[in-house]
Amino acid sequence: MVRTPLLRMGGIALLLAAVVLPAAGQIQVQNAFPALTFDFPVDIQAPPDGSDRLMVVGLDGFIWVFNNDPAVPSKSVFLDIRNRVLSGGELGLLGLAFDPDYANNGFFYVNYTASSPRRTVIARYSVTADPDVADPNSELVLLEQDQPFDNHNAGQLQFGPDGYLYVGFGDGGSFSDPEENGEDPTNMLGSMVRIDVHGGGLAPDCGAGPNANYTIPADNPLMDGPGGICDELWAYGLRNPWRYSFDDSGRLWVADVGQNAREEINWLEGGLNYGWDIMEGFICHEPSNGCDMAGLALPVHDYPHDFATGGFAVTGGYVYIGTDCAALTGTYVYGDYISQNIWSLSFDDSGMTGNTLAVPGSGLTISTFGLDQQGELLISSYGSVGTLHRFACAATADLSVTLTPQFEPIEIPADGGSYGYQLRVENNGTSAAAIDLWIDIEGPSGVGVTLGPISRNLPAGGTLNRNLNQNIPAGAPAGDYTHTVSVGTFPSTVEASDSFPFTKLGGATKGEAVAGWAYSIEATSDSKEPAPVPQGVQLLGNYPNPFNPTTLIRYSLAAASQVRLTVHDALGREVAVLVSGLQNAGTQNEAWTAADTLPSGLYYYRLETEAGVAVRPMLLLK
Repeated sequence: MVRTPLLRMGGIALLLAAVVLPAAGQIQVQNAFPALTFDFPVDIQAPPDGSDRLMVVGLDGFIWVFNNDPAVPSKSVFLDIRNRVLSGGELGLLGLAFDPDYANNGFFYVNYTASSPRRTVIARYSVTADPDVADPNSELVLLEQDQPFDNHNAGQLQFGPDGYLYVGFGDGGSFSDPEENGEDPTNMLGSMVRIDVHGGGLAPDCGAGPNANYTIPADNPLMDGPGGICDELWAYGLRNPWRYSFDDSGRLWVADVGQNAREEINWLEGGLNYGWDIMEGFICHEPSNGCDMAGLALPVHDYPHDFATGGFAVTGGYVYIGTDCAALTGTYVYGDYISQNIWSLSFDDSGMTGNTLAVPGSGLTISTFGLDQQGELLISSYGSVGTLHRFACAATADLSVTLTPQFEPIEIPADGGSYGYQLRVENNGTSAAAIDLWIDIEGPSGVGVTLGPISRNLPAGGTLNRNLNQNIPAGAPAGDYTHTVSVGTFPSTVEASDSFPFTKLGGATKGEAVAGWAYSIEATSDSKEPAPVPQGVQLLGNYPNPFNPTTLIRYSLAAASQVRLTVHDALGREVAVLVSGLQNAGTQNEAWTAADTLPSGLYYYRLETEAGVAVRPMLLLK
């Protein structure tokens, strides 16, 4: 379409105040509880009892409890089992899960490493009559698994939507799985285990030790009876599943820490082999080339070992269901312990559809994510003075445009004419929007014109109401037209728009250049739009408008300032200088008389001060 850009100055929008709307990816992290620190935090859980409390697990054997309030002054000890826990490095109290019926039975479960022999212990504890204090003597050991090395202990516990407890085990440790546990389903190492802690299932099969106090769900997918494959297994082929979670659809997300090349995210399905140590992410590990991938389940995503866009030790998170950060809604949020990057992974039922580096180099040593009672994400930064953090997301604008013609249908006579309409722009978002508004008129055979932009700042919850009158010149070709008003960032980004049709009954030959397109604007009484001018400066409407040939331009200064007041035509060319120099505080009036040589059309008066630039349109009609 042939367009006439009427309101441009040297290729740059005349209204210099226009800025891009807040981007959805503008995400930061902030300290969630400034008064609190934690010794080596590794897990964050919210008890499902409606109390809006949080509990943080410390590697040495503490669980702390506190109210979910940014101003909370202190935490208290919920459980202290340091006398049972072997801690240090990747050993310690590693996971916490609350019984689905915790509000009634007071049961919760922990995962810790113990000594003599070095082993993983899964145990149940009970809360006392004081909801902030657990009974350290209430331990009931459910399951024990020997650990051949002091790393790759995984450690999380998670109840699934089926009510069963899912326990992740690393491959036993050392380097490159020397005992080949990942590909050996006859033991629990390198696997996800699914057990029933409430009884009613089948007897324990393998690796349970003398203190087995659980049963096996009858529908575990790898069951082959006593001996052979561990009937407890849900899936296997894992290296070190460091944090996993279920989303609202029941999908199990597992972050598996890599060896020396790739970190991976898996959707863990029952009965499948996830490939370690044959594969590391999507690449071969053993052997490094030509490995047999037959029958192996591949990750939904992996990333390389580098600081810029990847990392070196993945920390699994959650699919975001909160309301504080719309940019993350419905995405899987995860991070990296070493590179400190945080990503949001978008997906559908077929797999990953995108992966966004939401917070590059967060500055946090990300040991775990957690959810509070409202579904908002928390992030733990590991260390002897560990801290908890939340996402601080840029507020977003939510714009709508409504055009209401004064009458319909609109028919413009052959000798030209005009029509009026009301423009209403609403910002239903959570942040102010600095926007451009512009008009596109499209007609037959590619004839058209773009009018604008005009820059405005619309606050959150604000509205802009304008009555506009659009002139259609006699020379406009006959035919059907569409009148569109768009808001966004001119000319490339349209956030919202609305349109209506009109008809020109006669005119010039189609495609002929046409002059005389113009519009005028009058603010309605219910407009809630603040003046789009620098702070301390008011650029007021001119009077009269439209005018011929003289109009009075008014502006107000809060303090004495250097001022330059100029007039520009629709192409941005300066046609008059009204003021250039120091002006006193107060309201000023400057008359402008259009020269006889200037044609009818749209003009702008531009006020430049030390505080910035403001611009308003006016219409000369001769």
